[in-house]
Amino acid sequence: IIIYFLTIFYFLSSVLGINVGVYIEHSDDKKEVHCLDVNQNDDAYVTLSKIKDIEFSEIENQHILCSVDNRDINFICDPDSGRGWRMILQDNGQWHNEDVASYDAGDECYDTDFNAMANFFHYSFVTHTFSNIHYCAKQGDVIGLINEERPSHQPGPPSFTSTPTFSQICEPLQISDIKAYVDNEKRSGIDEDGGRIKDVYPGSNLEIKIKVKNSGLTDPEKEIEDINVVGTLEDIKNGDDLDDSTKSFDLRPEKYKTVTLSFDIPESAEENDYDLLLELEGEDNDNFKYSKTLELEVEVEKDKHDIEIEKFELKNTRICNEEKLGIDIKIQNKGSNDESINLIIYSKELFLNIIEDIKLDEDIKSASNIFERSYSYKIPKQLEEGDYPISLSISYGDDEFIEKSINLKVKDCSNKINQKTKIKSSDTYSTNSSITNALPIQGNVVLQQIKTEKLNLNKKILLFSQFFIIFILILSILILFIKLLK
Repeated sequence: IIIYFLTIFYFLSSVLGINVGVYIEHSDDKKEVHCLDVNQNDDAYVTLSKIKDIEFSEIENQHILCSVDNRDINFICDPDSGRGWRMILQDNGQWHNEDVASYDAGDECYDTDFNAMANFFHYSFVTHTFSNIHYCAKQGDVIGLINEERPSHQPGPPSFTSTPTFSQICEPLQISDIKAYVDNEKRSGIDEDGGRIKDVYPGSNLEIKIKVKNSGLTDPEKEIEDINVVGTLEDIKNGDDLDDSTKSFDLRPEKYKTVTLSFDIPESAEENDYDLLLELEGEDNDNFKYSKTLELEVEVEKDKHDIEIEKFELKNTRICNEEKLGIDIKIQNKGSNDESINLIIYSKELFLNIIEDIKLDEDIKSASNIFERSYSYKIPKQLEEGDYPISLSISYGDDEFIEKSINLKVKDCSNKINQKTKIKSSDTYSTNSSITNALPIQGNVVLQQIKTEKLNLNKKILLFSQFFIIFILILSILILFIKLLK
C-alpha cells in the first residue's frame, strides 16, 4: 500500500504544472527574460524548448544548446564559432559558479551541490557535459543562459551583468501598496500580504485603493498588457457575492498605476467575517499570462442598539383645516439586539398624540425587523393658518433616544368655499382676476348681513319674553287680591 501511494505521489508530482524563470544574455549584451510553464522534473531540453527560436542538436545521446534567436552559435555545434552557451542555476539569489551538468543526459537530477571531481569519469570532452545527471525543473528555479567566448581552459564563474529574481521574471505583476477606506475614513490592518478590515457596518461604503506595479526588468522592456483587477466580496448579499473590477490597462517595467474598487455593503448584511478576494491578471507580448491573488477579511459589525427612522413623511405637507392628515412612518432595527420601543407622534398645537409600544427583532430577514404604518388624523376646525411642527420620538435600549420633526402648513379654506358657492349661484360673475380678488370682500358682506338679521331676531324674542313675564306677574297679583276680598 505504501509503495502504491508513493507511486501515485511521484506520478502526480511529475505532471504538476510549475513556473521556471529564464534569463538570457547575448554576446551583444541584449537581454531576454521568459517565464515558462512546465511540469515538475522536466529536463532542460524540454523546458527551454518552449522558448521561441531556440535550437538544440543531439550529440552523444543528449541534447546540446546550439543557438538562441538564430545567432551566437555554440562552438560544440559549430567549431568555427569561437563562442559557447553556458547554463547556470541561481542558488540563494546568486549565480552558481559552475555549469549545470547536462541538459537531459542520465537518470539523476542535478543540484548545485553536484561534485564535478567525483563524477569526472562521466564527463564528455565532446559535449562538455556529464552523461549521468541532468537538470530537473522545480518551482521557482531561475536558469541563466549566457553566451561567452570559448574558454581555453576550465571556465570560471559566469559573467552575468544582472541577477534577476524569480519574482521579477515570473511574478512582475505586484501589489506594491494597498489601503482601505470605510465611508471615506481610512482603516488600518491590511498590507500587500493581506490582513483584516474592521469597523465595517451594513449600509457603509468600502473602498480598496490598490497600487499595481510591473516589477520586471527594464532592460528587456517586457510590458504587461491588458491588466485587469477584480474584487469579490464573497457571500455578503444574502449568500451572493459583490463584485467590482477596473478597466484594463498596460504597464511598462518599473511603472505603477493606482486603481480603486468600491463595495456598497448591503443593509441586509449579517454580523460576520467575509472573504474579499483580489485578483490581478495580465499578459506579456509573448502571451505569457501573469496573475496575482490577495485575500483580505472584512469584519462586518453592528452596533448593539441601532434603530433608524427610515421614513417619517406627511402625505400632504399643505392642508386645509378640518381635512384629514396622513402620516407615514417606517422604522428598522439595524442593531445586534432585539428592541422594545416606545414611539410617540406628537403636536401640541394640532392636539395630536399617538403612542405605540412595539418590538423589533434584530434578525434583518425577519418580518418583525421593520415597523411600517400609516396614520390618519382630522385637523381641528378652529385651527388658524400657519406652520405646525409634528415630532416623532423613539426611546429604546439603555436610555437610547432619537427624534425627528417635520412641518405641516395649515390653510384656512373657508373663504374659498364661499367663493365657489357664490360663483355657482350667479351667472353674472366672470372668472377674471379682478373679480376673483373681490370675491372674498363680498363674501364677508353676506356674512355680516346674516349676523345682523340674527341679532334683530334675538332682540324681538327678548322683548316678547319681558312682556310675557310682566303679564304673568299682573295676573298673579289680581288673583291674590280677589282671594283677599272673599
